[in-house]
Amino acid sequence: MELKKGSLTVMRLAQHILPILALLTSSMAAAIIAAESPPWVEPMKRVHARFHGTNGTFAQFGDSITITMAFWAPLAGSPKEMNPEMTKALKLVKACQKPECWEKWKGPQFGNNGSMTIRWAYDNVDAWLEKLNPEAAVIMFGDLVFVSGQSFELWQRTVPIIRPTLQDLREVVN
Repeated sequence: MELKKGSLTVMRLAQHILPILALLTSSMAAAIIAAESPPWVEPMKRVHARFHGTNGTFAQFGDSITITMAFWAPLAGSPKEMNPEMTKALKLVKACQKPECWEKWKGPQFGNNGSMTIRWAYDNVDAWLEKLNPEAAVIMFGDLVFVSGQSFELWQRTVPIIRPTLQDLREVVN
């Protein structure tokens, strides 16, 4: 899938998520740490050292953006117009991320489905985390929350979702 220049969705989100995911997998961490380390590397190494899930797993909890494969899945191919830093980070992620996490962890049983709101995640996140035990996760709920008047509820319900996730030492990118 080719991305159009100026596309906000995949490329801009990926620029923020790829470096963090690259660090989460221990074999990738060694490669990154060998270079000049940003200040967040050491704290992330300590968090990852306590992780007891399956390395290389990435869960996407959200609404239509996560299930339609508009987010993340296009990066499994050969995206165009990436800067060298992003290209390097994507190469590291591809070396360690399990293939099924690019486009097969889709559907309600994996925490993503169209027309869902944060209420759905609030009610189901414990089961998803128990089943998947991901190394990294992203939570993406948006348009429907605001159209339905649930924007304040988005924040009220997101905090309880994130808190136990962090207690389980999983890193949530939001």
